[in-house]
Amino acid sequence: MDARASIELHDLRERDQALAEEVARLHDVEHAVTAIRRRVEAIAADLEAFPAALDRLSAAAFDAADELGRRRAAAEAAARELAGDHDDETRQRLERDATRARERASAAAGKFERATAAVEQLEGDTAEAPAELAALRLEALALAETTPALGAPEPGTDGLVAWASRAQAELFVEVGQLDRRRDNVIREANELATMLLGEPTYGSTVVQAVERVERSRR
Repeated sequence: MDARASIELHDLRERDQALAEEVARLHDVEHAVTAIRRRVEAIAADLEAFPAALDRLSAAAFDAADELGRRRAAAEAAARELAGDHDDETRQRLERDATRARERASAAAGKFERATAAVEQLEGDTAEAPAELAALRLEALALAETTPALGAPEPGTDGLVAWASRAQAELFVEVGQLDRRRDNVIREANELATMLLGEPTYGSTVVQAVERVERSRR
């Protein structure tokens, strides 16, 4: 009887380890699903905000271009005025004016470059959205292959978000079922260990229960 119980106890340890590994794997899948959902929702929000953002950045770039034109014209006018014949006092004043005009033109040029870069960045990021969504769908399909209960997602942001929502619910249920099965294994292992030792081991993990039995036989 003790030999059979000992064999069964070791079998319970293997089952517990397998269940623990599967729970850990499903948690990893859940984290991956959550990451996909968050990224898809962020892309969807960016796509929705794109028209208004483009209008705002384009207007800023237009204003920056207008300011740059005015600042450059002022700098050129100051340079032309400085090129004439002037007394020392006037030349010094004009040199200061020309320097300020060049500095303002340079600052306006920097502002224009930043404004146009922002427009280009927004347009570039938005242009990449379809490819990124396709890549995220491939990630989702790969997860569904390892965990068939998740099913396959439909294309597009709505399809991916709906898939992620279903997948998270399915994973929650599966992990709960595995946890209950593991609780049963732990209970059985403690009952066997208690019988073999003649003293209670309740509250121990399966590994701890097995180790206590093995130590008692050394």
